[in-house]
Amino acid sequence: MTVLYDIINFEFVLVIYFLIVFYLRLDFLKSFLVAGHLTAIFLLNDVLFEVSYWPDQTQYLKSAQQIRESIAYRPLSVIFEKFGPRIAMSGVVFAFSPLPFINSVQSIAMINFLFYLLSFTYLRKKGISSNSIDFFFLLYPSFLLYSSVALRETLILVFMIFFLYFIIVEEKRIAALFFLLPLLILKIQNFFILVLAYIVYLFLRKGSIQRYLIFFGGSLFVAVFGNHIPLINVFFEKIDYYRWNLIAENFGYDWSFMEGYDYQPFVAGFSIIPLVIKSFVYMLLKPFPWEVTNLVQLIQSVENIFIIALIVWVAKKKIFMPIIKGKLLFLNILLVLSMTIYGLVTFNFGTAARFRFPFVVVYLVFYLYLLRSDRIISRNISSQHPSTLTLS
Repeated sequence: MTVLYDIINFEFVLVIYFLIVFYLRLDFLKSFLVAGHLTAIFLLNDVLFEVSYWPDQTQYLKSAQQIRESIAYRPLSVIFEKFGPRIAMSGVVFAFSPLPFINSVQSIAMINFLFYLLSFTYLRKKGISSNSIDFFFLLYPSFLLYSSVALRETLILVFMIFFLYFIIVEEKRIAALFFLLPLLILKIQNFFILVLAYIVYLFLRKGSIQRYLIFFGGSLFVAVFGNHIPLINVFFEKIDYYRWNLIAENFGYDWSFMEGYDYQPFVAGFSIIPLVIKSFVYMLLKPFPWEVTNLVQLIQSVENIFIIALIVWVAKKKIFMPIIKGKLLFLNILLVLSMTIYGLVTFNFGTAARFRFPFVVVYLVFYLYLLRSDRIISRNISSQHPSTLTLS
C-alpha cells in the first residue's frame, strides 16, 4: 500500500508541477531541471543511501503522521512533548500540507519539493529572477539534495528567503518578522544570526568612518578582554563547552584520541582573532579536497570551491547606487557572521553542509538580484535622470 500511496502523491505533485511550469512559462531546460528535483526524491533514500543516513527523517515522518491522525482528539502539546519542539513544529507544517497521504519519507520529501517550488515561483513572480539566479536556484547541488529528502532544512530556507525578501526588497519589517519568528522553534541559531546581522547592519549602514571604528574597536576589545566582563565571559565559556563536546561527538567520544587532539580553546585574547578567521574560511570550504573520504564529501568539496569562486566573482562587481551598497552590506554581514559562528562550533562535514547551505542560497540569490537591480537603476539614471529612485 505504501507504494500505491506514493504513486498517488507523485501524481498530485506532478499536476502541480505542470501547472507551475505553465504559469511561469518556463522554457524546456528550466522545466527539465525543476523536474530533476522531483526525480531526485526517488533516487536518494533507499537507493543511493539508506534512510538511516539521516535518522531524523523518520522522526519528521512519525510526527507528521501522528498529527494528521490524531489532531481531532489529541492536543498538539502531546506531540510537542513527545518529539520536541523542532521536530513537532516541522511535523505540523508537513501535516497541514496539501499532499494527500503521508506514509513514507518520500512523502515528506515531496512536501519539501512543493516548498521548493513555492519559493522558486514566488521569487520569479516578484522579479527576483534572471538566468543567473534561476540556474543557481536550480543547479546548486546542496539545494537539490535537501529539497529531495525528509528533513526540515527546506522549511528553514523558505522562511529565510521570505524574511530576506521583505527586509531587502519590500522593506516591510512587520511582514519580515512574521517569517522570522518560526525560526525560533525550527532553528533558533539561524534566528539569532539573522537578528544579530540586522542589528549590526543598522549600526553600520550609515557608512561613517566613526561607526566602523567604534564597531571594530568594540569587537576587538570584547575579543581580547572579554574574560573580564562577566556576561561576555559566560558567553565564551558556553561556546567553548559546545565546541569541545561537538568535536568529541564527531569522533565518537573516543577520549584516547581526544587527548592527543590539537584543540584550540575559545578564550579571550589575541589568539581568538586567527581562530575566528580560520573558522569563517574553513566553514565555507570544509571538507578540503585532501580531507575527502567518500563520494558525498567529494561532491561537497567541489561544490564549495565553485561557491567560493562565485562569491568572489559577485563581490568584485562594481556597485554604483548607494541604496544597493547598503543592502549588500547586510548580506555580507550575514555571510560573515553565519559562517564564523557555525565554523566555531561545527566539525562534522555533513552537519556543516546542512548549516551552510541556506545561508549560501539566500546570500547568492539576493546578491545576484541586487547586482541586476544596480545595473537597471544605473541605466535608468543615465537615460532618464530621474530625481528620485527606490529599489522596489
